[in-house]
Amino acid sequence: DALSSVAYGPEQVLIVLATIGMIAFWYSIPIGIGVLILLTALILSYRQIIYAYPEGGGAYVVSKHNLGENAGLIAGGSLLVDYILTVSVSISSGTDALTSAFPVLHDYRVIIACLLVIFIMVLNLRGVTESASALAYPVYLFVVALVLLIGIGIWKVA
Repeated sequence: DALSSVAYGPEQVLIVLATIGMIAFWYSIPIGIGVLILLTALILSYRQIIYAYPEGGGAYVVSKHNLGENAGLIAGGSLLVDYILTVSVSISSGTDALTSAFPVLHDYRVIIACLLVIFIMVLNLRGVTESASALAYPVYLFVVALVLLIGIGIWKVA
């Protein structure tokens, strides 16, 4: 999802550009503009889906009603793959950030990642309500930290 991508996306763009050379960091601006355009299109399409399906439903229901059962099955399968990849990329990124902040944990990064995957699995097996409420606080903390970071950056520039 967009919120988790904000956490590790910019860093990964800069890592790839750093391999090319310092002059390549200029390309982060057009890349950022491209991402902004894609997010705007995503927001506008989500708004249309919300108006068309106020009772909810998601990609499977919308695809099935508009494009047929096969398209709905493809959308559902794609969501399953997306959920698996989101967990793996987010856990890898979080473990990377944790071990860079605490270098003594670097040798244990695979164990830490496996334990975090098991933790998220147990949360999800307990039910949507409990996993959502347990993960809400770290998400709120991340959003507050991001707003503070942007605010302090704007204040220092001004």
